[in-house]
Amino acid sequence: MEGDMHRFCIGRMAAVWLLVVAVLAAGCPESKLGPGETGQSDAGDVKGQEVGPGREVRIVDIVIPWEVLPEAGGVEPVGDWMPGEIDPNCTPQCEEAECGPDGCGGKCGKCPADMKCATEVGLCVPCIPNCEGMKCGTDDGCGGTCATCTDEPGLKVSPTWVDFDKLPAGGARIRTVHIISVGTMPLFFTGFKLEGDASFSVLVKDKEYFAGVPVDVAFPEPIALMPGTATYVKVRFSPVDSDAAEAALTIFSNDLDYPKGVVVKIVGNAQLPCLDVQPAKVDFGGTVVGGPAEFPVKLVSCGDKPVEVDAVVLEPGASQAFSYKLVEAPPFVLQPSETAEIKVVYSPQEVADMDPGGDLVGDLGTLVVKSDSFGGNASVKLSGYGVAQGGCPTPVIHVEEGEEVIPQTNLHLYGDMSYASSGKVKKWEWDVDQPSGSMSSFVPSNTFPNPTFETNVAGVYTFYLTVYDEADTPSCFPAKTEVIVIPDEALHIELLWTTPEDKNETDIGPQAGSDLDLHFLHPWAAGPDLDGDGAPDGWFDIPFDCFWFNAHPNWGGYDPSIDDDPGLDRDDTDGAGPENINFDIPEDVAYQVGVHYWNDHGYGAAYATVRIYVYAQLVYEVADMKLVDSDMWWVCSIEWPMAKVKPTVTSNGQPKVVQDYHNPYFFQ
Repeated sequence: MEGDMHRFCIGRMAAVWLLVVAVLAAGCPESKLGPGETGQSDAGDVKGQEVGPGREVRIVDIVIPWEVLPEAGGVEPVGDWMPGEIDPNCTPQCEEAECGPDGCGGKCGKCPADMKCATEVGLCVPCIPNCEGMKCGTDDGCGGTCATCTDEPGLKVSPTWVDFDKLPAGGARIRTVHIISVGTMPLFFTGFKLEGDASFSVLVKDKEYFAGVPVDVAFPEPIALMPGTATYVKVRFSPVDSDAAEAALTIFSNDLDYPKGVVVKIVGNAQLPCLDVQPAKVDFGGTVVGGPAEFPVKLVSCGDKPVEVDAVVLEPGASQAFSYKLVEAPPFVLQPSETAEIKVVYSPQEVADMDPGGDLVGDLGTLVVKSDSFGGNASVKLSGYGVAQGGCPTPVIHVEEGEEVIPQTNLHLYGDMSYASSGKVKKWEWDVDQPSGSMSSFVPSNTFPNPTFETNVAGVYTFYLTVYDEADTPSCFPAKTEVIVIPDEALHIELLWTTPEDKNETDIGPQAGSDLDLHFLHPWAAGPDLDGDGAPDGWFDIPFDCFWFNAHPNWGGYDPSIDDDPGLDRDDTDGAGPENINFDIPEDVAYQVGVHYWNDHGYGAAYATVRIYVYAQLVYEVADMKLVDSDMWWVCSIEWPMAKVKPTVTSNGQPKVVQDYHNPYFFQ
């Protein structure tokens, strides 16, 4: 209960309307009147006015000061009832009430679609939608949405600030900025602008743009990104002195929410305040009505100078079910590496309804942390929905590494913040929808509260968590979160395979599955002519075949700060894969991709899939190519810098596969 405002129950409908009129005449809630006192409100302007045909008077959100209630007959306070506390001996107070709390933790009824509940008086009153400043799809306050949402593109840029820290003159360092399609329609990356110090440059595909002169690029053909996919640009810092340097990169797209683009702030050799706020999203899932549930949001001073936290606020339009707690009220200062914590509190006031599509209509909000950080203000998206007391437990997922990672990232998943309305959580069950071909599993198991999970294949991973309380009651709905795996090299090549006779392709160990190998060939490679076409094959050449025995060849220069060599970053010997080769700065030549069936370990034929990503975009895929032991498959060539992928075929147009391919220098 807040201040002098209290909830009450009404015994007679007539008394309700008399009370409403009295309150309006008294100027509620600005005027506070004692028993027997009178007053006048601005509503007096309505007196004597006529209501024309087709028009109506609407009374919405009536709040009645407690002072006027003692003299109103038939009105009694409910008491300090807390939503969610159900007394089995409680008698619902709903004799004449149409809606609102019944005094026992339930509701007196639901209002029609065009009405809303004035909970203070238990009446359904006409609802006036409020969409001022709201986005499409936002709750209009009347159970509807502001405008009708059609499919829309969505742009996310990560990160929106890049700090190169300290770098001596003559050095060079590169950071990646991801452009992610998060909408429901294709996103078009249409161009960019770079302004600032000449020591910064941006690498977009095979071109480098320097900030010393104004750079404003509109692509002749925008880069199309399907929902859930991404691309990237790279930012290079090459200082000529030790002075602080700054620049700004603006990313343009067809996302109408960002007509002026999304700005990425860039600095190097600068001592600046920095504030990292994690996590960026908090989903409370199903929470017992009345709650409260809490989740910590961590603030870390990540710069070289102290950072001042000016304010912590909930954005307008956020559900009133959300609040927060701070040990120290802003403004306050965090020294470098110092941390602070915000406890986000969720106390839903009613059980969530279902929309016509059968989905829960939950509470939404955004917490904003305002500071003088170089990266600007930080936002945390909040969500949750109310469930009944004594109902199901609530699962909560936290991913330590965040929402965007690169392949081979080992995710740390935390479910131990899940809770039950009574007792404790007894059991956890994890599940995942992973990209086609990925066969990663939870370690040590999917019933461990805080497992790890290796994301080996590019794409979107959707994690689910169901928890059980001490009575073996499962959560009403699983918690859900998504992680997108984005390659950050110019070329990313994946090999995956299935072996039907291997009944458990997730087990590990010597000869636990079939062994296929990915090969990536430089045009200078030479070797025995094992296919009999009169030319050297090149496979298994040292140093110009990148494969398991030559995983990180040196094909470029000798400067270790320049990543100009390919690398086999994952070699799988016991079934399914994946095997990955990454290459950030290819030469202007034609490369070849091949797959060799090294050893079937008795499991028979395998079906191989190869995917090729160029700047994080899937440009080529060939699936389920049947191979048997010792087959060598010429997959395709990749012409750079055009990134043209051409399948390798025989004279009759069939995939080129040479059987019993045994290089004399390697024994199988």
